[in-house]
Amino acid sequence: MDAIVDSFINSLKNYYGIDWIAMVATFLSIHNLSNKRKSGFIYGLIAAFFWTIFNLFVESYAGILANVVFAAMNIRGFIKWKHETQAANVPE
Repeated sequence: MDAIVDSFINSLKNYYGIDWIAMVATFLSIHNLSNKRKSGFIYGLIAAFFWTIFNLFVESYAGILANVVFAAMNIRGFIKWKHETQAANVPE
């Protein structure tokens, strides 16, 4: 059991826990979006930010590019959601 705990602690130290933060933010993003909550886009931006930093550590340029695109898609979704909500409130 101690070996498992030590392994977990070491995994947190490898990249300062950035990969764990990114993972949790990704799960929160998916959960909130699947429940039709706009906050999912904010969690998605947080996830993209931390995944980008993680990918800088591991020198994965494809990962960096993917997360820049992911961030842009979250910004677009957040803005589009706002416009659709405002349009729905306008009486015909």
